[in-house]
Amino acid sequence: MPTDAAAATVGSMTAEVATARTAAVLRHPIHRVRAERMGDWVFRRMTPVSRCWCWACLAGILMALGIAAAPALEKFGIGFFFTNVWDPVKGIFGGLAPIYGTLRHVGDCARRSACR
Repeated sequence: MPTDAAAATVGSMTAEVATARTAAVLRHPIHRVRAERMGDWVFRRMTPVSRCWCWACLAGILMALGIAAAPALEKFGIGFFFTNVWDPVKGIFGGLAPIYGTLRHVGDCARRSACR
């Protein structure tokens, strides 16, 4: 009857042999190609999931922005986006100039980075 030490030695040798066999099998070109194909498969499956997650986040941001902007739109109306008058004394506010400046700046940055 084997002792616990002998069983542990046999068990560790078995683990070493199994590890060596696994390493040898994975070094074989066929298994390497299968592993690469598995990575491609995972990437193809995760890309649409990531795309949907990004669209869902964008929709959530726009919804939160719309809810937060509702009181201002009720008070100043849709004309806020199309007028350039900013008179705090009379309570007339227009956001055309800041909106235009922001969009122009973003466009310039995008054009400069696309040309590099």
